[in-house]
Amino acid sequence: MSTNFDASDLVEWYWGIPIPGGGNVSINKYLINHPSTELTRKQTSIASLYTAASGSGLSPRAAPFGRAKIGKATPEDFEHILGVGSDSGYFEKLKTTPQQWADSNLGVDCTGFAVAYFDALDRLAIGKGVYSGGVSCPWLLGTARKNNSSGDSDVLIWDFDDIEQDDIILWMYASGKESRSPGHISIIYDVDSATNLLYCAESNGSADKSAHSGPRYTERVWGGAKGSGGGKYIELDKGAVIIVRPPTRFP
Repeated sequence: MSTNFDASDLVEWYWGIPIPGGGNVSINKYLINHPSTELTRKQTSIASLYTAASGSGLSPRAAPFGRAKIGKATPEDFEHILGVGSDSGYFEKLKTTPQQWADSNLGVDCTGFAVAYFDALDRLAIGKGVYSGGVSCPWLLGTARKNNSSGDSDVLIWDFDDIEQDDIILWMYASGKESRSPGHISIIYDVDSATNLLYCAESNGSADKSAHSGPRYTERVWGGAKGSGGGKYIELDKGAVIIVRPPTRFP
């Protein structure tokens, strides 16, 4: 991975998954592992592709399909899934296109996006058991505090001028209590001190102007530190968040 790779590049990667025969598929949707009839339908469809690819002698890998079923798949996972689907003739049999099938069945959630990013940077290994079912925002905060290379147990950033590329925005208070349900996570890839804007990459259930309701870019306005003690937070677009310096290596 290039040393210049940042979270905005991961968005572009999700938007340009190469498939056999040329062309690309964009992962446009948000998928979270909350039980529902729609989630069950998508998981069944993903499993059906796996079965079809296995029947075609393509030896699909189980792990990418498992992560896709719960919204935790990486771009490489999607490349594998769509690749074996295309090679097996699965989409042709359904009389659909890879893009249409992806829009109907594939997506990634906010922590899935974050884990995929740090995996791409070789700061964690997505195949490890701790990541198999996804991670939570409180887990990310606790892990950053335990594993930050500076040795500082408090890794929260309160001053705009201290923000760095790859810092993590968590919708939480300083105490670790989440400020919204479900929680949310975003990764900073650039800042603009002239306008107090944070340029973020994330997977977000609300659609942007290009109808991406999954991996996307978001600009957020810094409102400064508010509150005190465990109730301290940063105001971003009227939301309560903390900004966390991630470890150089997750466990």
